[in-house]
This record gives sequence, structure tokens and C-alpha cells, in this order.
Amino acid sequence: MTKPTDSGFVPMTRLVLAAAVVLVLSQTAGTARAQGYICAEGGGSVSRGDWSGPVFRWMVEQARPLAEKDNSGVRAVVIGSREVGMPLDPAEVDPSEPPDPTSTCFRDAGAAEVAQFWINSTNAGDENIAATIRAAHIVWMRGGSQTRYVQFWKGTPIESAIRSVFDRGGVIGGTSAGCAVLGEFIYDAADGSCPPMDALRNPYADTISFTTDFLRLTPGVIFDSHFAERARFTRLAVFLGRIHADFDRRVVGIGLDARTALCVGPDGRARVLGTGAATVMRMTADTRLHVARGVPPSITDIATDQYVAGEEFDLRALVDAAAKVSPVALDQPEITRQVDPLDRPHARGDAPQHASRGSVRLAPDQPENAVFEGTLRLVEGEGRFPGALVSIRALGAPSARNNAAGGVCWAIGTGRARWGVLLDNASAVMLDPDGVVRAYLPFGRLGAPMSAAVIAATEDFAPGAKPPTARQVVSFRNARTHILADRWGFDIRTGRGADPVAAGPVERAAP
Repeated sequence: MTKPTDSGFVPMTRLVLAAAVVLVLSQTAGTARAQGYICAEGGGSVSRGDWSGPVFRWMVEQARPLAEKDNSGVRAVVIGSREVGMPLDPAEVDPSEPPDPTSTCFRDAGAAEVAQFWINSTNAGDENIAATIRAAHIVWMRGGSQTRYVQFWKGTPIESAIRSVFDRGGVIGGTSAGCAVLGEFIYDAADGSCPPMDALRNPYADTISFTTDFLRLTPGVIFDSHFAERARFTRLAVFLGRIHADFDRRVVGIGLDARTALCVGPDGRARVLGTGAATVMRMTADTRLHVARGVPPSITDIATDQYVAGEEFDLRALVDAAAKVSPVALDQPEITRQVDPLDRPHARGDAPQHASRGSVRLAPDQPENAVFEGTLRLVEGEGRFPGALVSIRALGAPSARNNAAGGVCWAIGTGRARWGVLLDNASAVMLDPDGVVRAYLPFGRLGAPMSAAVIAATEDFAPGAKPPTARQVVSFRNARTHILADRWGFDIRTGRGADPVAAGPVERAAP
């Protein structure tokens, strides 16, 4: 018999009987079953800073009514997964290690009992573990590998136990990998994590795959974690395009920064807690796209809103709105390489000197976590691209991504810029005389072609609140994200997408 490491909830025989009753009731209740609460957190240590206290208190408070129905205190279960061969019983872990910080957070928030398990293919069928989970009021999934969660837990008593807690009104939460599995669509990372550059080169890269039949806790949603610090708005936009192409679904993408949680109630109201932002992305009626295997993707006019701590929105309404839109698929002109257009402003992703061509730029030689620490500096640029922040070599080096993506959002939200572009080696943009910024593929030995990634304010753009933390993050509404392949563009006056145009003087791309 597998035992929880902490106090344990109640004698295991009683748990098995109680779980059987719960299972029977849930199977007969059908659509009348209650819906529970979701707490999706973007990653980061719970023991650094005081950001985690409100998040764990929220979970405990939402779980309390269910606990009262059970005539007990709030019971939480913390679960994760390890490779086969690694210790699964926490008692086997070095006893000199400090107490588990997540369990401590739950106790500090008022949970009466906390159990924790490591679960892989060898014990995912353990009915005693499943019974403990079913008897809980909160289930928290650790970070690590969503691939293992899907691979080891799908179709097992563990999956049904987690789902049963949610169905009877409990709280299901997770951080990082645990966050990723909370949506209806799950980026499962089955062949490894997808860097932003890979998504901009090929929307069908081997590292992009989805699971749709695991847990299914938040209909019409895909979650992504470590969002700003890893510049993942680039790949989340591509995920939305893939889901449209492969499943004929328009869903809401939610990117969560580290140390930031989105707390969703049964009515669909979502509240942000923590130090960063929740970025909400969805296709619109204006969206034009081309998503095909082996070709850089183009996806325009993805509505992009950013929410910070204390702000709320109606997630259910956004899901309903996203489902009703009809994006238009357009053909991609033949991918070609083009010489730099010297008669108009242009910027290449491989040219560090081009970082100054916007109205503002990121000050050079800043710490890689400047946005996170609240020390990011913006300085005046040359103004060749009006209202822009041009970020060069923004995606290849992990040390550059946080300031690049976070800096663009910060500049737009604070009014220092109207739009920002993230470029890397094989991408470039130019400004046409009609005020449209278009991507082009620069001539030279720059690697595989890739798209440019843009965030732009629209005519209806509205800045929001700044949380009272050192971190440089603000809220805003009515921005648009554009993923632009060769000759696709957007209008800098409106922030909205522009359809692709025929090629000018070009050199054909190498096969």
C-alpha cells in the first residue's frame, strides 16, 4: 500500500469506500455535475518572494465549501511524475532535504491535510493513490514534464480521480507543466520543447504536438507557461494557427508569466494573481493565415490582451467569441530571398546596429532578467520605423528572450512604442511608402527562413494597470499579434494586418 508522506487523510479502507461512492454519484449525475475551479500558474519557485501566498489562499478558500460538505478540513494533494526508476515514495528521498515548499504553502494557507505523490507508469493504476486524490478538495500538479503526465496518467485511475475532484466542485491547479495540462488543448511537448525560432520556421515542427483527450478541464483553452521570459507569444500564436488548421477550432490561448496565476471559477470569471501578466490571445474576424508544413507561418490579427494582478475577465465569453470567428486562409507567395531595400527603412534580425532603427530601443548591455527585476531601460532610437521598438537577435539566445518580449510589451503598455517586432537571423522587415510594414527574407547565408513576430497597438488600444511590484509589466487591451512570413504585413497606423503582396526584385531562396 502506498502511503502519503504527510499525515494522511483518513484510514485507506474508508477512502476506497468513499471514492467508490463518489465515482458512482459522478457517473449518474451526468450534466448536472458541478464544475470546479482552475488555478493555472506560469512557473517559478513558490518560496521566492511572497507572491504565492494569495494564490494558495485563493485555492484553499474556494475548496472550503466542498470540505464543509465532507465535514472535514481542506485536504490537498500535490502530485508530480518522475521517470521510471526514480524514487516515487517521498520517504525514499534524502531525509536531510528541507520540507516540501508546496506542501508548506498549502498548510500556511489553511489546508488541514496535505499528501504528496510521485506517479509514473508503475503506480498510475494504484487505487489507493487514486482514492486519496478523489477524497481531496484540491489537486496541485507540479512542474516538470507534461509529456510524462499525459503518457503516464491518461486513461488511468489517476486521471479519473483528478477529474472527479473537479466535477464535484474542487480545485485543480498546476504550475509550469502542471499548468500546461489544464486546458482542453494541451501542448504535450512529446518530442521536446519547441523554441520560439522553431515555431517561426515551421508550424509543423516535430516539437509541436497536441493532446486533446486528457483531463479536458477548461474547454476552448490552451495554456502556456513561462510566457514573457521565454518569448512564447511567438509560439502560442502558431499553436492557435495549428489548432485551427488541424482541428477546425478557434480557441483562446493563455500565456502565464512565472510567479503569476490565473484563477478561474465555475462561472468562467478569471482573476490574475502574482507579479506578472496573463496574456490572452485569440483569432478574430480579421485574421488571415497560412499554416503549412515546412513553410514559415503567417497569422495576422490575433487579439492580444494582457492582465495583471487584481484584474478580472470573463473567460467563458472570450471562448464563445473565439469559437464564432471565421479566419480566412490565404496562399503564401513563393518564398524568396530579397536584397535589402535601400530605398526604404528596413531591419534585419542578424544586424545588431538595426536595433536602433525604431523610435525607441532596448538599452544595450542590460542584465538578462532586467524586466523581471524592474531595471529595464529604453533609450531613444533613430525613428526610421515610427512608433517602433525593434528587437534584434531576440529569440535564439535564451538570455535575450525575457527582455525582448517583456520589453516590447512594456514599451507598448507604457506608451513608449506603438508596436514592436522580434527578429532573429533569417527574418527582416521593411516599411513600405503606404505605411505598411512587411516581412521579407533577407538574402545571405542566414539559415532556414523564418517569420517575424509583431505586437501592435490598434486604434482601440487601452493601457491598464501596473501591479505594485518591481517587475516591469503592465496590462493593456486591444493589441494585435502578427506572425509575418515573406511579404505579409501590417499597417502601423491601425495595427491591423495587411494581406501579402507580389514580390519585388528578388533572389530565389535556396531549396
